This record gives sequence, structure tokens and C-alpha cells, in this order.
Amino acid sequence: MSLKGNKRLIIRYYTEVVGARDYSNLSNFIAIGYIDHNAAGDDHGPELVRKHLEAIRTTFPDFTMSIEGIFAEGDYVITRVTGSGTHLGE
Repeated sequence: MSLKGNKRLIIRYYTEVVGARDYSNLSNFIAIGYIDHNAAGDDHGPELVRKHLEAIRTTFPDFTMSIEGIFAEGDYVITRVTGSGTHLGE
């Protein structure tokens, strides 16, 4: 995948998944074997990410995230984002 392709994939993730709250295509962005070692439970991959994003939306219903910068080299992409929202959860 080209550098532009890697950056485009990240922009699509934040736009189509995080911004639009459409979790139906998470498997296009998150590997089945993805593990978050900080997460509780046995979930992994797209299901883990879906639950995490839904929890954020429960706590911050108006949550938004904006990309401040994307840096890419080879297969590595670093994204600096800013998230904001009103805390209305427990």
C-alpha cells in the first residue's frame, strides 16, 4: 500500500467509523487478531473496538475526533488526533 493509501485508510477510519458511528465495516480497518492488552474481557479484533467506541459514545454522546496530523513511512502511520465531548456518563 502506498503512503497516500495508508494515510487515506486512516482518514477513512476516522470519517466512516468514528465520525459516522458506522461500526458495520470495522473489519475493513481492524485485524481479527487485534488485541488491546489494556482492555478487560476476552474480546479482540473489530468486536473489541466496537465495544470501546460504543462505551465512549455512552459517556460522551457528542464525542468528536479530529485529525491534527498524519505522518507515514512505509507501513507505519502515526496519527495525532484531538477528541472532545461532553461527559454525561457515569
